[in-house]
Amino acid sequence: MDTIPLEQQSIRLFTDGGAQPNPGPAASAFVLVDEQDHVVDSAGQSIGDATNNVAEYMGLIFGLQACLKHGYKKVQSYMDSQLIIKQMNGEYRVKDARMKQLHQHAKDLAAQFSSVEFHWIPRKQNRIADALCDQVLLDR
Repeated sequence: MDTIPLEQQSIRLFTDGGAQPNPGPAASAFVLVDEQDHVVDSAGQSIGDATNNVAEYMGLIFGLQACLKHGYKKVQSYMDSQLIIKQMNGEYRVKDARMKQLHQHAKDLAAQFSSVEFHWIPRKQNRIADALCDQVLLDR
């Protein structure tokens, strides 16, 4: 069986972010899952005080950076933030100055792939990334 080069494989990127309380101490996380349903990489990290939306964007940015680091060119991105997904897909405008910076950073990263699709999923389908965020917040 031939191995498909990474640049031809599609990676699934699950991201999450949250603050407790909102705004407050925040964390972001990502999980990369390959075409064989193996977790390739995952991480969660504290981002200091932030809002939920900033934490969500940071999770997306960290995840896209990990995809680039691993050499993937096709990304299917999943997250449970409808706002961020709609902003990334151009359905909603970004009004807040901080969010505009994060949105542009995510768009710049996305432009480095041959294809990126952004999909909304319910929180229950984003359990691993959600659990990573929760663990970071509990460990602080």
